Amino acid sequence: MSGSGLTTLLQGNDGAIYALNGGYINPGKIFRIVPVALTAIQTAPLSSNTICARDLFDVSFTTTGTASINNQFNVELSNKNGSFSAPAIIGSVNSPSGGTINCQTSVFTNQGQGYRIRVVSTDPAITGSNNGTNITIYSYCQKPTGVSSGNITSSSALLSWNTEACFHATGCKVRYRIQGTTQWTMVNATGTSKQLNNLTANVTYEFAVKSKCGITTSGWTATQTFATLLRISGSVNEWQEPILSIFPNPATRYVVINFQNLTLQTAGKILLFDLYEQLVKAQEQWFSAGSNTITIPIDDLPSGIYLIKVFAGGKELHQLLVVQE
Repeated sequence: MSGSGLTTLLQGNDGAIYALNGGYINPGKIFRIVPVALTAIQTAPLSSNTICARDLFDVSFTTTGTASINNQFNVELSNKNGSFSAPAIIGSVNSPSGGTINCQTSVFTNQGQGYRIRVVSTDPAITGSNNGTNITIYSYCQKPTGVSSGNITSSSALLSWNTEACFHATGCKVRYRIQGTTQWTMVNATGTSKQLNNLTANVTYEFAVKSKCGITTSGWTATQTFATLLRISGSVNEWQEPILSIFPNPATRYVVINFQNLTLQTAGKILLFDLYEQLVKAQEQWFSAGSNTITIPIDDLPSGIYLIKVFAGGKELHQLLVVQE
């Protein structure tokens, strides 16, 4: 076709290729249109640049020219650093031209934030552009987060944790031991908590949690500790050495104060001071025997370092708190 900058290629019944210009065709020949060969592949951006391993997602692409009818388009996934030196094929389609390919990453895909994808063809062999933006892929079996302990007595403790957006676990496994020993005790857990019973009094325990995801498991979380309380026999009316802990630290909206080892009920108070020793919060508090957990809102405090003081039964304990907005 003339006037548009395009030329139509026609093949006559004599096998020769003719260029059709100006709209003229020799009536003595029989012609067929010769398709333009595939020269380029453009991989489109993904609808989301965050993917969970093993999730299904679509990759769209366009082509310049047309491939062979025997051609296969493959979607290649780079490594987590964006290199295609040893790409993984995560989706394929037999087609001579552009379209959409349904893809799925492997359950064993490593977690990373620098992945790229591209579409390549087999006939002819053309390597397409990549999607143009880094992709974050989360591992199929993620570690639990926010692991903590609470409700601690002389013989029990409650362990708890959180799950993530790509959490595929069917359960969790908990390991714990007395600090300084080598043998772990393993127990299974469902949900996001596990009650440990029949613990030894007045010792420090270590513990960690991992996810179970069918054929695979996550790694263990960082080892944490808690201390069981001193067991009080009979009716001993005396104060055991108290323990003060706070979490989270740094904190943003609230802080949880855990005050342990009270053998008697007693009235007390909780005070917060800034670095200029100015009192910024005060709360009267009734403490029960054993362990006490108190939540204090701090979303009205500016960022900075504060001192928490707890007074009860003639005892004073204090700890620094970092507040972040």
